[in-house]
Amino acid sequence: MRRNLRYAILSSPLAVLLVVAAVHKSPVADGGPRPQAASPPTAKALDRLPLAFEANQGQTDSRVRFLARGRGFSLFLARDESVLVLEEPGRADRKEAVGRAARGREEEHRARVVRMRLLGRLPEPAIVGLDPLPGRSNYFVGNDPHRWRADVAQYARVNYTNLYPGIDMQFHGRQGRLEYDLVVAPGADPATVRIGFEGTGKLRLDPHGNLILPVGRGEIMQHAPVVYQEVDGRRSVIPGKYVLQGPASVGFSVDRRAYDPSRSLVIDPVLVYSTYLGGGGYETGNAVAVDDAGNSYLTGQTSSAAFPAGGATPPAFRNSPDVYVAKLDPSGTGLVYSAFLGGGSKEEGYGIAVDATGAAYVTGETWSTNFPTVNPLQPVMGGGTDAFVAKLDPTGSSLQYSSYLGGSTQDAALGIAVDADGNAYLTGRTYSTNFPTVRALQPATRPARRFSIRPISAAPPRRRDMASRWTPPATPASPDSPDP
Repeated sequence: MRRNLRYAILSSPLAVLLVVAAVHKSPVADGGPRPQAASPPTAKALDRLPLAFEANQGQTDSRVRFLARGRGFSLFLARDESVLVLEEPGRADRKEAVGRAARGREEEHRARVVRMRLLGRLPEPAIVGLDPLPGRSNYFVGNDPHRWRADVAQYARVNYTNLYPGIDMQFHGRQGRLEYDLVVAPGADPATVRIGFEGTGKLRLDPHGNLILPVGRGEIMQHAPVVYQEVDGRRSVIPGKYVLQGPASVGFSVDRRAYDPSRSLVIDPVLVYSTYLGGGGYETGNAVAVDDAGNSYLTGQTSSAAFPAGGATPPAFRNSPDVYVAKLDPSGTGLVYSAFLGGGSKEEGYGIAVDATGAAYVTGETWSTNFPTVNPLQPVMGGGTDAFVAKLDPTGSSLQYSSYLGGSTQDAALGIAVDADGNAYLTGRTYSTNFPTVRALQPATRPARRFSIRPISAAPPRRRDMASRWTPPATPASPDSPDP
């Protein structure tokens, strides 16, 4: 499909305003201003969402059955273990790290790996997702579409069946807190449960009965277990506690005189790791858009770790290798979809817009030579860093288009807007002397390093206004068709 760059106007080596059209023009019922929520959510709204467990459909190591991710952590649930990967706190300062990133140097954060295994359990538990969530995850990473994963299901709980005779385990929680309920069937013995930890220092109990796990320079806490039975629709709390069984393992003691062995029993520990992260994690929220229905769309950058296969060398959290797009429902408490875009290096989303159909347009900066492209205006990186622009369909599961835009040095798009015809308008900066231009008011950059950006009106652009426009034909044109 043909792409046309209509015009470009430059003002300095540090500034450029771009205008890009959608792959297909989207009819918009109302070209007027969109209603804005009184208080649009920020990236911190993502921290308040319940923990979502994704079924592994090829987005991570094949040993993993389900995974969850969030600010500064990744959680992997495998057949024989659960693995929590935490970004170590107190590493690089955010401002300093951004400065290094701007100079094109990769920065990594150390990660700590905490493995939890049930000792002496049965070898082949059934592992299933429970309580499906409406949200979906989509991965567009790298430039090989066969490796992209879309419409990945999310669940509120993951159940391991029959880990011990008559004992199941259910994982659930929210950001910063992981709960795993041990569900003991009538007649089963809770004393058979033994949990071993790896990647921690010597376990200890505090005066309140909480389990303390030393991890690197910090600690994570597992609250004293809540033990209960449901009797006639009411929760009856049973006395119970941890019992240390060595420097790296723990079991449970339940007062047998206080519960009815003919009924199911639940042991509910809560592993709290948010205090270890200290509010850290290398995620940012840079822009938000709101559609006519009140749904919110956020973009920024996110860090994550690969599944740690074992060995002495811990994985590293690369500083925000991917762009994320998250759509929240009008209440701000439900995730509709999340999408991740990136390549082999790092990316950041700086601007986002949404049209009347619910399609999201995201723009920013990429350091990757294999950023995912679809119907691109510019299929390969120009050099240094390039701006990018991408359009997601209303479900977030398909890239309608995605393209580099830049010259041989450093370029970035910092904002985006969409008009009633589905044309997307980008604004940003360039240091490149060969940034792509067409019908430019100023075809070459100036040596000055200061700049200002002014809005473009319907009148002819003034000298310091900057713009470029890429508009596709209303219908696909043949490759031999001349540019208009």
